[in-house]
Amino acid sequence: MAESQQFKTRKPDLDYYSHNVACRVACPLGTDARGYVVAISEGRYLDAYRIARARNPLASVCGRACSAPCEDACNRRNIDAPVSIRDLKTFVCQQLGPEALVDSHYGLELSTASGSAHPEPNGMSVAVVGAGPAGLTLSHDLARLGYRCVVFEEKNRAGGQLCAMPESVLPAAVLQAEVDAIGLLGVELRLAQKIGREALGELESQFDAAVLASGHPGPHVDAPSTFVAGNAAIGPEPFIYAMANAQQVARQVHEHLTAQTLEERTCRALTPIPLPAYRMPVNWDVYPRQKPERMTEPVEVMLSYPEVVAQQQGARCLRCDINTVFDADACTMCGLCVEICPEQVIAMVPGAQVRAGAGHVAVLLKDDSKCTRCGLCARICLEDAISMQALEHVEEITCHTRVK
Repeated sequence: MAESQQFKTRKPDLDYYSHNVACRVACPLGTDARGYVVAISEGRYLDAYRIARARNPLASVCGRACSAPCEDACNRRNIDAPVSIRDLKTFVCQQLGPEALVDSHYGLELSTASGSAHPEPNGMSVAVVGAGPAGLTLSHDLARLGYRCVVFEEKNRAGGQLCAMPESVLPAAVLQAEVDAIGLLGVELRLAQKIGREALGELESQFDAAVLASGHPGPHVDAPSTFVAGNAAIGPEPFIYAMANAQQVARQVHEHLTAQTLEERTCRALTPIPLPAYRMPVNWDVYPRQKPERMTEPVEVMLSYPEVVAQQQGARCLRCDINTVFDADACTMCGLCVEICPEQVIAMVPGAQVRAGAGHVAVLLKDDSKCTRCGLCARICLEDAISMQALEHVEEITCHTRVK
């Protein structure tokens, strides 16, 4: 190692540990992919579906057609190949999602995730122009807040750009099941009704607010009751970004029409795990990344994982919510953790080589992006200066009355 080499370091804090869960950070909707992947590996399919659906009204669609930025960010790819996050979402949605409701014994309420299938009406109505990913997402979120939503779509089928996807990627029946599930919230869909600029004023007189979510470029309407959503879908950006944009617009609409502000709060904390109880998933390093099989007749479609394979694929998750926390005051710099680390992600370097460690004789550095959370460093530490701690990450949305 050259003496002139410099390391860019960061002192770990809750933000640092939260960003270690790279799949969640990378998802435009903030879905806790790690949460449902781990739940699948443990056979907790109902929990897995609830996590996958909680922030995503089109979870079954995304399991088949999302661009999967979560997999691009997955820390497992730094070792061999990323976890099959998207395919695992498909696995659990095929069992418990809207496309499986006919055979499901869990009931229709699952199709609306954590919301009630019959939300209490608030007496206000919103017109949504466009039934693409943005329009469907926006009407879903507003309906869960009690709004009567009417979606106008110029084509004779809902889905927008999703309708153009081949059957081998996104079966029409799956997309329709997602649309029907949103309809359970009371969303009214009016197909084959094109709404031009001249009709916007009429919509504003009939509804408390109108939202342009057509997925096509258009002027931003400055009328106080008209909003624009979905333009993030224009060009090369995947539809999941249009969905994220629509969710933000849904909040803007609600805040505009009420005296309330929706605030998303994140509560985070580190919880120590007693070393005798800490175990990595069995055979996490044995199973290679595996894609589901495909059926070619009568049409090409992706099959679901067999249950045992889904659990194996879920077990590949490195559990990036588990952290090795170092107590600098207790550390004697003996170097045992450096020697035992099987992935060689811990290093001891002269303090002069670390910007944040100037003045120290030596500094321990750790690359969490390649850590397998095996816990060997914590077990071998003679001074108990290393502990295994789980990051608790809870998100909730609260309403606050605005102060004028």
